[in-house]
Amino acid sequence: MPPKPLPFPIGIGVDLCEIARIQRSIVRHGNATSTSRAAWGRKIFSRLEWPLFESKLREYDCEKSSNTALRLSTWLAGRWAAKEAAIKAHRHRRLHLRDTSILLNPTKRAEDMPRKALALIDPPPRLVLMQKSVAIQRGLMGFSKLTDGRVSLLRASMQPPPEGHPGRDDPSLHGLYVRKLLVKEDDRRLADISISHDGKYAVAVCMALDEQDNGLDPVVDDGSGEPIHEPEWGDKGWPGVE
Repeated sequence: MPPKPLPFPIGIGVDLCEIARIQRSIVRHGNATSTSRAAWGRKIFSRLEWPLFESKLREYDCEKSSNTALRLSTWLAGRWAAKEAAIKAHRHRRLHLRDTSILLNPTKRAEDMPRKALALIDPPPRLVLMQKSVAIQRGLMGFSKLTDGRVSLLRASMQPPPEGHPGRDDPSLHGLYVRKLLVKEDDRRLADISISHDGKYAVAVCMALDEQDNGLDPVVDDGSGEPIHEPEWGDKGWPGVE
């Protein structure tokens, strides 16, 4: 008799990150402008994680010592490993680093137990398409462009929809600014994360429900009503941006 499969599509991911590699990057960006360092951080952290990331940077800026650099790089290495582990646990999804938010559980299960890190996984993305006038109205900074179904972190440039897109042959949809559809709190899925540090390395394990990524057709924001997009770094609606 063949073995019975798991009743649920469970995925497990593991990742190892060298702390010294992260520390070299911190030192390299230590005297950089805030914009340059934000360009480095926005590739990694989601809107939910950004306030904590900024507070860690401020702590480092206040002291600029080897101890604070080590503490920051140790924390960053753990977060990096956790995000990569979450990506590996979702082999049926095309997750990116910023699709996963590693946050501390805000409630303690018992007073003598530490708060636990959890991964919040964004749902499969649905793109929001905007003409330039709407992008300006919504306060977009302009760091994304429409590529082959993915939202990149390149400065915005006018691109036609990708091959196979229903609006490819519609001139009215050419030259669009793109964001993801706003993610509601209830739409995110929890995944279990364990982060450990040992000597030179941070290691993380993620166990998650690994469901198929079903693509959804984009929606067009015509500028009426409230914004329906997920803000990126520099956009109106990002933490600290009016």
